[in-house]
Amino acid sequence: LDLPPNHQTTPPPLTHTNTHPLPLRTHHLSASTPTHPLSKRPKPPPDVRVGEHFLAMGRIDRLVVKNFKSYGGEQKIGPFKQFSCIIGPNGSGKSNLMDAISFVLGVQTTQLRGSKLLDLVHLKEHESREETKRSAFVEIVYVDEENKLASESFVRGDDETNEVRFRRTIRPDGVAAYTVNGKGVPAKRYQDILKKIGVLVKARNFLVFQGDVANIAQKSPAELTKMFEEISGSVSLAEDYSQKQQACESAEEEVLRSYTLKKSITKEKKQVQEQKQEAEQFQEMQRGLMEKKGELYLWQLFHAQKDLNGNADKAAEMQSELDTVNSEWKTVEEKLKEHGQNCAELRIQKLKLQKRLTKQKRHLDNSKPARIELSTQVSGIKKGAEKAEKELKKLQKSGKKHEEKINSLMNQLSEIKEKKDSFEADESKSENKIEASRLEEYNKKKQEVGAKTAQIQQQLDEAQGVFNSKQKALEKIEKEIDVLEEGRKNTVGALDFNSGKKDRLGKHCKENQEKLDVLSKKLEDLTKTSKSAVARLSQVRKELVVEDSKLHAAQADRQHSSREAKKAEVTETLQRHFKGVHGRLFQLCDLTRREYKMAVTIALGKNMEAIVVDEEKVAVECIKFLKEQRLGKATFIPLDTIRVHVNNQDHIRQLGGTFKLVIDVFKYEEATHKALLYACGNTLICDTQAEAKKLCYSGETAGKYKVVTKDGTIFHKSGNMSGGFSTKDKARTSKWDAQEVARVQERRNNLHAELIRLERQERTESSSREVSAQVEAFKQKLRFSKMDLDYVTKKVEGYAADLKRTDKELAKKKVAKQKLEAELAKDQHKIDAIRKKISKVSATVFAEFSRSIGVSNIAEYEEKRLAAAEERMKRKVELAEAESRLLGALEYEKSRDNQDSIKRLNKKIDMLKRKLGEKEKELIKFDSNLKKTTEGVERDTKQIDSLKAEMAKLEAGASDTKTKEKALKSKITKLERSIITVEAEREKLVSVRDEVIKQAQMDQVDIPRVGSQSTGRRKRGKNVLQEGDFDYNLLKENLEVKDEKDYDRIKQGYLDNIAEMESTLQKISPNMKAFDQFSEVEKRLRNMKDEFDKKRNGQAQIQKQFEDILQERTKMFNGLFEHVKDNIDKVYKSLTKSAKHPMGGNAYLNLEDPEKPFLSGIKYNAMPPGKRFRDMDQLSGGEKTVAALALLFAIHSCHPAPFFVLDEVDAALDGVNVNKVSNYVRSRTQDDALQCIVISLKDTFYHKADALIGIFKDQDVETSGSITIDLREYDSEKKSKTATLSHSAVFGSQRSMIDEASEDASKKSPAYSRRSRKRSRQTPVRS
Repeated sequence: LDLPPNHQTTPPPLTHTNTHPLPLRTHHLSASTPTHPLSKRPKPPPDVRVGEHFLAMGRIDRLVVKNFKSYGGEQKIGPFKQFSCIIGPNGSGKSNLMDAISFVLGVQTTQLRGSKLLDLVHLKEHESREETKRSAFVEIVYVDEENKLASESFVRGDDETNEVRFRRTIRPDGVAAYTVNGKGVPAKRYQDILKKIGVLVKARNFLVFQGDVANIAQKSPAELTKMFEEISGSVSLAEDYSQKQQACESAEEEVLRSYTLKKSITKEKKQVQEQKQEAEQFQEMQRGLMEKKGELYLWQLFHAQKDLNGNADKAAEMQSELDTVNSEWKTVEEKLKEHGQNCAELRIQKLKLQKRLTKQKRHLDNSKPARIELSTQVSGIKKGAEKAEKELKKLQKSGKKHEEKINSLMNQLSEIKEKKDSFEADESKSENKIEASRLEEYNKKKQEVGAKTAQIQQQLDEAQGVFNSKQKALEKIEKEIDVLEEGRKNTVGALDFNSGKKDRLGKHCKENQEKLDVLSKKLEDLTKTSKSAVARLSQVRKELVVEDSKLHAAQADRQHSSREAKKAEVTETLQRHFKGVHGRLFQLCDLTRREYKMAVTIALGKNMEAIVVDEEKVAVECIKFLKEQRLGKATFIPLDTIRVHVNNQDHIRQLGGTFKLVIDVFKYEEATHKALLYACGNTLICDTQAEAKKLCYSGETAGKYKVVTKDGTIFHKSGNMSGGFSTKDKARTSKWDAQEVARVQERRNNLHAELIRLERQERTESSSREVSAQVEAFKQKLRFSKMDLDYVTKKVEGYAADLKRTDKELAKKKVAKQKLEAELAKDQHKIDAIRKKISKVSATVFAEFSRSIGVSNIAEYEEKRLAAAEERMKRKVELAEAESRLLGALEYEKSRDNQDSIKRLNKKIDMLKRKLGEKEKELIKFDSNLKKTTEGVERDTKQIDSLKAEMAKLEAGASDTKTKEKALKSKITKLERSIITVEAEREKLVSVRDEVIKQAQMDQVDIPRVGSQSTGRRKRGKNVLQEGDFDYNLLKENLEVKDEKDYDRIKQGYLDNIAEMESTLQKISPNMKAFDQFSEVEKRLRNMKDEFDKKRNGQAQIQKQFEDILQERTKMFNGLFEHVKDNIDKVYKSLTKSAKHPMGGNAYLNLEDPEKPFLSGIKYNAMPPGKRFRDMDQLSGGEKTVAALALLFAIHSCHPAPFFVLDEVDAALDGVNVNKVSNYVRSRTQDDALQCIVISLKDTFYHKADALIGIFKDQDVETSGSITIDLREYDSEKKSKTATLSHSAVFGSQRSMIDEASEDASKKSPAYSRRSRKRSRQTPVRS
């Protein structure tokens, strides 16, 4: 494009780096070239400032590479600006440039897509690495703007530019070398210098490789933690942490081992000390035992003799009382007969009245549904009449408004017609006149113009005629559209009103239907319940009779003793006070067959009544409680300490015959299994003695098994055989029946409760009748509501159909209107073209005439003349449109007539009122009949209540008499039983006294006597010893006993003391060497204490070292984590905010274990704008990429490097997200003075950069080259007359330069012509 002669534009600076020089051409750009969007971007200031503080940071100025990967020879790439983008086609070497930057900054070879350093050296296709010994280097020129390397004197470069040159070289032998400003340094020193400017090589805080973003988005919590450890540097303490942790654990084990030994020796000392004390107390306890036994026997004999003396007096007194009570009972029995006769007469009268009352109530119940139905019909007719009257009023009211609207439209139409007639009259009078002196000349010229343009004028007239006809058709369509839209508006209003009414009626019908369903379900349940209750009632009564008979039979054979009741009470008391008390053994199991109860009783022996507890500690506490409360003694089976020795029971079960393990005839819970094994062991049970003898006395099984037969005979392993059945055994056997009685009693109680419930359900018949009446009432309501709903639904459907037809017609009219408007526009364009031709001819003819009248052209003259005519035409059109619009509206309003609806509603109201009168008369008559029946019910009810009161009075008197009779009868029975009991007690007291004497003789205990040494003299045949035989003066306490319970308590106290003393003596086995052993143990304990203290101090030191490492590692990790956590949300918001979502999204970072964060995972969640919270793996690819970028930028802000290199981080992003990311990167480069170098293939990203570095591949020389474009030249318009460059001009010209340079460079190749032909067919690529 050529500019005016006085204007030329210099092309943008173009830097080309390659081994082959490229020619540069100057392109002339037109001044009319449109402005490129980049020119609107504000030019970044030379110094980035925040507030008043200058944020000067370092930056990469340029890069020098030699023989590195695809870059052959020595090339300079750059200069790099604050925001530079690296662009170029795939395979051109963009990523190799990224590798070059990473290589010179110390990144390992394995991370640069190579296994060794020589893999990074440039090698052409025909070359061999073994033959080609080539060196390579990458040098980065860094500008230290903050003077961070001021302390490194040998590092300082030019004082003016502050440039520092970092170079990493690969020698031909594959060894790397590092230099800073030409001076060689070790790798560690090289990294330390980089660290001073903020570049952390291990953490890689300055670059993001291609694919890193996707990897970060897919990292698990554990992998994120590992990444944070590497970046924070806490991973360097991991090995030391593990070593200190192992040392700490080892020290703790040593301390624990020493503590265990110390505790063992302390326990041993305590045991030796106890043995010493036992030896001292043993002899003293033996003496006290014999004295205690003698005191017990003397105390028992004293109270036995005392009870015998009182027994005889008690028996005589009871017999006298029995005779008196018998005479009173006979008198009361005669009174009861008289009460019975009077009550029978009243009961007959009451039954007659109740029968009549039931009949009247049934009549009332049957009448209620009919009454409710009739009332519902009256209510429904009233509501229907009210609704019809309301609708009639609305129609009448709308009719008045309708007439008013028609009158108003007619008045408006009359006014418009008057205005139109007046306008036409004025128009005929006012006509523009042209001055007489010039009119003739004007007309001649006009005729001349007409003659010259006759054919053109004919075309104009034809076109104007077509235009006018179409214009009229358009006006007609617009009027029809106005009428249709007005009608549609009215239809929509009617449809909305009726739709709302339909919704309300539908809701009302739904509510009534739900209530009807509930009542119907209730009625059905009541009916089913009543039927099932009647069927079950007879069955329950029969079962109850059977259970009562069982209970009566079982209780008849059962005798309750006070001792058994006391044991049961004691067991319940222990269960209330102590946790872990299960109960007595026989209560915790049940027999599978009742025939084994005698054999099982013998097999269990004394353990049958033992109390089962969970732990020995519980048993000790229970024994202590029994002693303190004087509640007797009991045997306990602690499940945690008992030892069960059983052989292979599966083998025993295979013996055959009727042999069974005793434990197998029980039903029990798993918790009781161990206690039963302890009590039964491997004891067998069989039917006959013959089977038992054969097993126990013959063959290999002789002496191996203990067997019990059904009749209670025991065959011991030793060969002994014992049998018989004592009174005590019989009492224990009866306890199995007690459990059966309890089960029968429980079943009887359940049946009784069910009987009461069924009798209550049987009386629900009246409730079902009331519910039935309510169901009928709701059915009637629902029927009327559905009728109204159907009527309104039909109206809604009619309005909807009208609206649909209107919308369809409107759509057709609008399409026709659009078509006519398009045709009118084309016709108008045609007319304008014809008029231009006529105007051109007219201008030539009227040129002289126009100069004579002082106008530039005849059009100006005619315009003044015709302006008034056009204004009149406009007014005329407006009046015609208003008249047409009013005529359409008037026609539509006249078509709407609601007189038919008013007549129909009047007819409906008259019919409903007539029907309402008939139903109300019927309801009054029905209520009169009901009132009479109700009065009869009330009268009979009062009579029945009177009879009930009289019967209650008689029954109250009879009840008192019955109570008295029952009390007397009970007293007689009680006295008879008491006399029998007293006599039995006497025999028992004599037996107890003799038993005490025999027991004392067996225990070789001397009971002190008075006088003669005889064992006792009989007094005249009575089995009573003389009171003076024993010396009771030796008894100093417990001479007075209140009752049997007090006697048992005191006796149990003696027995407990004796048993405790005997048990203590049996347990004591004194060790006479305890004194010597005690001193030896004390010495060992002192030595162990010293060793334990020494190890504990060492463990404390190791623990402190471990905690220091833990604290330092946690601090390093948390320093990075907390910073990232605080900034991640801000960064993510900046990356995701938009005009639609100005607040952006949300991002969260959380630790799974805050105490040791480096051993747990890091949970990263991002919530894009407008979306709900979800896990990271549920986000789309673009959303994951944005979230990963936010995390990378937040991490970078913690340990910021002065520059940030990104390789195709926008690959997975769409245009919107690319724009957001590029804006964020742009803001970081401007606000934070961060230098960003980005490899990107998307123009949405790189068009915002300060500079573009284009990478291309020269296939002939097999090397990559670069071109740098400084885009800041286009950031604002020049103050001079230099034209603004457009997007296509700038990038098109640069692309042209690149293509021409490549073409010149490749012309030397034989394949040039072939490639040029192929390139000519390709479409140029825009930047």
